[in-house]
Amino acid sequence: MENKITFRLKSITENKPTSVRMIIYHKDFKSGGRLVYGTGEKISPNYFDSESGRITKNKLLLSGLSMEEQTTFSLINKNLSDIESAAKIIMNNFQFNNKQMNADEFKLLLDEKLNRVNLKKNKNDPEVSPIENSIHLYDYLEKYIQQIKNAQRLTANGKVFSHGSVKNYLTFQSVWNLFQKDNRREINFKDVTHECYTRFVNFMTAKKYSPNTIGKHVTRLKKIMRSAEEEGLHQNPAYRKFKVFNENTEHIYLSDDEVNALLKLKLDNKKSQELCRDVFLIGCYTAQRVSDYKNIKPENITTTSRGIRILKLIQKKTEEVVLIPINSQLEVLLKKYNYRPPVVQEQKLNETIKDLGKEAGITELVEIEETRGGIKARRTVPKYELIKSHTARRTGITNMYLAEIPPIDIMKISGHKKESNFLKYIRLTKDETANRLSQNAFFK
Repeated sequence: MENKITFRLKSITENKPTSVRMIIYHKDFKSGGRLVYGTGEKISPNYFDSESGRITKNKLLLSGLSMEEQTTFSLINKNLSDIESAAKIIMNNFQFNNKQMNADEFKLLLDEKLNRVNLKKNKNDPEVSPIENSIHLYDYLEKYIQQIKNAQRLTANGKVFSHGSVKNYLTFQSVWNLFQKDNRREINFKDVTHECYTRFVNFMTAKKYSPNTIGKHVTRLKKIMRSAEEEGLHQNPAYRKFKVFNENTEHIYLSDDEVNALLKLKLDNKKSQELCRDVFLIGCYTAQRVSDYKNIKPENITTTSRGIRILKLIQKKTEEVVLIPINSQLEVLLKKYNYRPPVVQEQKLNETIKDLGKEAGITELVEIEETRGGIKARRTVPKYELIKSHTARRTGITNMYLAEIPPIDIMKISGHKKESNFLKYIRLTKDETANRLSQNAFFK
């Protein structure tokens, strides 16, 4: 049975005000899973919209009403919405505590929440098993993470959260707990105000987090707050105005010469490094994410209608089907591992590829600008220090662009749907852009 809350009139046979009742359908309730709750409101059937469970929005009907009557109708609508919201909160509390709903207990809790009874119990009151009237943010965050880990909660697109996303939420939880400890108090939904947001940002700034890291944690806080609000656990809208920080970072790509330098490294007696190098190069030649090219299997190799060998993948993040022509270097690497690239831990890959970049002579100095502790500073670092797993995807896309493959065709390989997102991967230096422009007829 689908859980549902609706509002119905007690009678629609007479054209006079009649009681509005809230009907809750839930599998735990007896009497066919149906509970009836009186709202205390009365409405004439002429002005009631049974589909929305509220006062009609028919302008023709409402036009004949006085201002006082229209104000009364607005108050009735607000009261019905408040009752529905309170009912949802209690239902979610039962679900959160894995507790079966009891109709009598539910009504008593709803009466209490709507201040309809004296909260003091006397000896004649029925025994009611305890249940919290609100779920704390700490508990909700804990359960939210467990649900995304166990695929009990899906993304907005109905997909299972990736391992990386789960890891990011666990990191946020650690930072949030440190923030609460620093404030010497537990922060609940109602406490997440703009002042709380400012303290949270200042706390992370003092820890010398980058603006992008701060922005990501603020984003997760907003998602948690929005999810809890949608589930009826709070009515605090302050989080919606929290600003998410963002700073352009220095993302590099490797030129064809630098890719070839990595390819030519003699690593016969360094098996671990060789595996990391080869996996990284597969990323460069396919322009895919690590999560996609690490799962290549023989059955991913197929041919086009013209007999051209291609790599057919379904991208894990977007579920986009991409067809990648296999060039000679990629063919050699895939064949080397029987078309099953070795599995390498991303952290290990990030550490090793920097060392290999240095060994391959990728030592050009790169000036980067970054903000730490709220202070923006420039520094110069060797290019190899900036190489990481995602550099492979950026390298593949940029080198395809330099080879004058039309962007629309590259996007078919990279899986990008928006050109604005695709263009972020084109990492040409100003010198490279000038050289490219010089070949245009305009400058000749």
